[in-house]
Amino acid sequence: MLALAGAWPGGAAAKSTTYAYVANSGSGSVTPVNLATMKAQSAISVGNSTYKPSAIAVDPSGTYAYVANSGNDSVSVIAMSTNTNLATITLPAGSIPAALAVTPNGQHVYVANSGNNTVSVINVNPLSPGADTVGTNVHLPSNAAPNAIAITPNGELAYVVDNGIAAITPIKITSGNALGPTFYGIGSNPWDIAISSDGTTGYVSSSTAGDVVSFSIPADGVGHSFPVGQVPTAIALSGTSSFMYVANKGSQNISSVNLSTRKSSTIGLPGSNSPTDVATWTNGSGTPYLFVTIPSKGGNGILDPINLATGTGGTAISVGQNPRAVAIGTAWSTTSTTPYNLSNLGTSSKTTPTSTTPTGRSGQRLRLRGRSVRLGNQKVTLTPRVRGKLHRSHGHICVPPKALLIFKLTTRRLHRGPRAQVRHEELSFGHHNRHSKRHGRMVMKLRHLSRGKHAVIVKLAFVEHLVKHVRQNGHIVTVSTSAQARRKIKLRFHVC
Repeated sequence: MLALAGAWPGGAAAKSTTYAYVANSGSGSVTPVNLATMKAQSAISVGNSTYKPSAIAVDPSGTYAYVANSGNDSVSVIAMSTNTNLATITLPAGSIPAALAVTPNGQHVYVANSGNNTVSVINVNPLSPGADTVGTNVHLPSNAAPNAIAITPNGELAYVVDNGIAAITPIKITSGNALGPTFYGIGSNPWDIAISSDGTTGYVSSSTAGDVVSFSIPADGVGHSFPVGQVPTAIALSGTSSFMYVANKGSQNISSVNLSTRKSSTIGLPGSNSPTDVATWTNGSGTPYLFVTIPSKGGNGILDPINLATGTGGTAISVGQNPRAVAIGTAWSTTSTTPYNLSNLGTSSKTTPTSTTPTGRSGQRLRLRGRSVRLGNQKVTLTPRVRGKLHRSHGHICVPPKALLIFKLTTRRLHRGPRAQVRHEELSFGHHNRHSKRHGRMVMKLRHLSRGKHAVIVKLAFVEHLVKHVRQNGHIVTVSTSAQARRKIKLRFHVC
């Protein structure tokens, strides 16, 4: 956890709602299912039935859900806090997007395009989905026809399942999206991929062979294979990656595999239709659930919630026509229209508190301004915001590891006269532990700000990614921006 140093506010009350988002290929919509009530909410239209939404992935921060529309060569962006369709990102004609995955820091979406043997990399604009752009198209081997993709928890590698050539191609995200060596031996007609929570093992379903194949990460060859049901397709892992759940299209059931013993058991499903996707979730009481999408002939499909502790299914939840994919995410919203605006003891100027307002049990709400520095006739300000549920720990306000930190960098002319040439070269995120003497640094290049009032919004990697190497108290994360004449605005955060 990160705690902001100094006297920190409780902030506006944050509310979270966990949804299972179901992509309905037949009705061109996404159905959000509230997992607290197990009730379907109003469907979110992404177009019409010709869009054929076939895959869905959620931003780990709970901000956006991304939907691959295979019939429209596009990706829809859904705001999870309001469950509305915000924007549509157009892909190159003939892409036929089949799968997609979001990087752990939420800055990029990788889309596997089965129609043109590429992976499109979408650059995410954190506060304006309409400004999301397709930055790169990574070219895969000829006839790859990719149909699945997964990204390692550290965000360094993306593994693409090449259904057309029965192979896996790694993409080195941190090395300019360079391709790694394609490796084979995963069985014919590979369908889906999952990566363990520790990032050391990948699993691929081979629908023709009727088994699942494992491989090590970084990939140095295929490991074990073990049988499951007939025509296995979708794969989901438990939160600890101790169990795997495989949707078997041919045998119309689910295989539950204990990954330590490689022994499997069968979970039956209602009706006589084949499952299309699976996803796991554990509620606040620690009860694990498996959610299965099942189409229905001539009508709406269902989402089947299975209590894995008892092995029993709940009441089937009606969704849209031909549900193809499901993803689970927690959406965050606040009771205040003012976003969290938190900063601590900076080095460039004094922070002036505004008024405090009693908020009952949650204590006092104290709003603090960001850090500023004056350069010529311009004022440069760095303002941090956080998306995620805050809580108190040892007198500090802590930010959860999966929270998203967003920094707004602005310049404002103070008076008439020649404008100072202000150049913000980078925004750096560093950490240092006084006890272990360990250091680390991450840099983001910024565009130039030179006239009038401008702003740059920078979406920071999740807190957990910043401090993954050091887990001791006393750890400090420093955020700074370099500007003209080496003047810096610096913010510091303490781990708790």
